[in-house]
Amino acid sequence: MEVILQLFQSLWWPLIFATLILPLFVALFAVKRNQGKGIINDWLARSVHAWCKIVLDISLVWGIALACIGLIGMTLNNDSGDTLSDSIVIVFSGVVTGGLAAGLAFSFEGENTQIPIRLSIWQVTLVNLLIGWIALYMMNLTGIRFMGGHFHPIITTFQLALIALLTLTSSLVNSTPWQQTLFKANLGVTLFLMALGIVSWFLNWSDFENSRQSTYLIANVLMWGSFVHVNFYFNVMATKQQPDAKLRIKTWHFTEAFAFFAFLVYAPIGTTEYYRESADQKALQEQHENQQSEIDELKARLQELEETKSN
Repeated sequence: MEVILQLFQSLWWPLIFATLILPLFVALFAVKRNQGKGIINDWLARSVHAWCKIVLDISLVWGIALACIGLIGMTLNNDSGDTLSDSIVIVFSGVVTGGLAAGLAFSFEGENTQIPIRLSIWQVTLVNLLIGWIALYMMNLTGIRFMGGHFHPIITTFQLALIALLTLTSSLVNSTPWQQTLFKANLGVTLFLMALGIVSWFLNWSDFENSRQSTYLIANVLMWGSFVHVNFYFNVMATKQQPDAKLRIKTWHFTEAFAFFAFLVYAPIGTTEYYRESADQKALQEQHENQQSEIDELKARLQELEETKSN
């Protein structure tokens, strides 16, 4: 119980607030725009439904985007010790908050209730400004500059251009709505570039400095893939055509990618690893004690010899 209390005390509350405020902000906008349609007469019920839908669609991805900002800061700053531990708590504050919100939304969601959620152009503009402000604020806290740090001129530009190219090509070839194709293209490009980063990381496994650039690449790609997913989710709300893009399945894929990367690079010490390290340390300690005993014995003999010579 004490460990759980320490966890809640360690959570970074500004990041928790930033994770929760976005879906709530959009839900209130959506309810205001659709309040005259009479599908659900109760204002609170409409608000809860809109909030549940938005949270289940993008809350975890939004938390991952904010967490990746912290991962980039951890990687490039090369923190260690208690500083690294604090940074890990900050990183996972967003993901844990998004997961808790998704759990609540799953419990309160009315499965048989369908309300079209639409936003106006000015509402989407405000939402995009809120996303940008939160992201830049978090990036500034890491101490890493935006250009060359969070935004890599080559990698990020290539990623965004490839998403746009695949979206355009797939829409023309398959005659599918761009709203549906964009989410698929973004997920595919993100996972592909992350895979390249993981391969690069393994190729440089013996050189920490070079491998650190690979882990930065993975975090950067995942961050921008998450931001594109969240940003276009709200932009699509301003369009008349809103095809089913199976966003909750894509949310699960983003969550799997983040969990795999985070535990691959920053995994805590496991139980078997701890026992193995403890056994090695114990054997090393015994060896040092034996060597010290031999050294003390040799010193005593040398002292006896010196005393014998002096007599």
